[in-house]
Amino acid sequence: MNEAKRTSLKRVVQLLSVFYVMTFGSGFLQDTRFNVINYLTFFLLCIGGLALIRQTVQSQVPRTLRWSLFLTGMTSTLLLIFFLGYEWSRRRGQVDLEASMESFLYGLTLLFWILVSGSLFLLRRPEARPTH
Repeated sequence: MNEAKRTSLKRVVQLLSVFYVMTFGSGFLQDTRFNVINYLTFFLLCIGGLALIRQTVQSQVPRTLRWSLFLTGMTSTLLLIFFLGYEWSRRRGQVDLEASMESFLYGLTLLFWILVSGSLFLLRRPEARPTH
């Protein structure tokens, strides 16, 4: 894999990290008139995840890195889907479903950060090996 492609993939993963931090921050606006920002940040996270999936499929990266990047993109997309389910159940007053969705979102968040960390680790510049 060439250095330009490695840098491009690394930037997308870093951008996803920034989008998630924005998503976390916008969560504090949940029961306010600014809740629309919450939807926007989750949408950006999803779009970033889809972009990462697209770049991963088109690139020639090692298998382990490919799976790590692909799963990172998938968790980004799933976060939007389950966030919408959480919001729907919260607005309808379905407390049990809301609690289940929220706990699943926490699990997806943990998986997302593990995959982001792993992807960034695998995208690091390979060390030069001695040629003795």
